[in-house]
Amino acid sequence: MEDEDADIAVRFTPGNATNVSLIVAVPFTLSEGLALSIFADQTEENLIESGVEYSIVHRDWRSISQRQAYELAYSYEQDGITKYVKQVAVLRTRTVFLITFTALEASAEQYLTDVDQSIETFM
Repeated sequence: MEDEDADIAVRFTPGNATNVSLIVAVPFTLSEGLALSIFADQTEENLIESGVEYSIVHRDWRSISQRQAYELAYSYEQDGITKYVKQVAVLRTRTVFLITFTALEASAEQYLTDVDQSIETFM
């Protein structure tokens, strides 16, 4: 897509909902000696530094297809609209795959089951 971030590998957007997306990006490869925990810390630090007022809904370590993963879900308000974001960083070999689901908070719940199933089968 024109003007698309080069790190984005795949973007899913339902045809009937322009405020919903599921993006798979490959932001970087972890260099030797770094762990996914450092990436998880940086993700939260970037959120703090962005200046956006947000509320953490959930954060935890998990396993996806026997691979280490970190999940962060939060909501934030932008221009009077509350959005929900769920990010799952999965480590495969030394590559971090970042899966990001974004939706209006009011409609996020209707997509979460399908999003979770997609994430579970990612690898």
